[in-house]
Amino acid sequence: MHDTMIVLHAATAVVCFVAGLAVLGLQTTRSTWLPVYLATLAGMTVFLAAAVAADWSEHDTGTRITFGALTALALFMCWRGYRAAVELRTQPPGWRPRYLGHIGFTLISLFAGFVIVGAIDLGAPGWLVILIAVVGVVVGIQLLNRAKARYR
Repeated sequence: MHDTMIVLHAATAVVCFVAGLAVLGLQTTRSTWLPVYLATLAGMTVFLAAAVAADWSEHDTGTRITFGALTALALFMCWRGYRAAVELRTQPPGWRPRYLGHIGFTLISLFAGFVIVGAIDLGAPGWLVILIAVVGVVVGIQLLNRAKARYR
């Protein structure tokens, strides 16, 4: 069960990342990419929670805390995706930078997850995993801030 949930989690995360890139420039909710983005964001979270729950009793306290924090992050990403959809649907004054901020947060989080898992799977030392993740987040934030600055 655990391995199946991990595969589904990873697959939905990849689709979510692609869909997230596709929704960055939306002006209306009339895109098939927005429901794909929201559904895969939710699916990624459900599959992560199921994978964590499947092996919960086999993990030590530190691992449980880590997996619990990752699940909380995934739930927060869902909330950010929902807020992005609300901004896009209602388009109150100054909506675009907030919309980009919500989508950007989820993209940066997904990218960091891909990089961290990939580096660990490749056997990278812990310091390199952390360095790569930090650089990815910093670059992502800079790119997001540049995009948001165009709308201020």
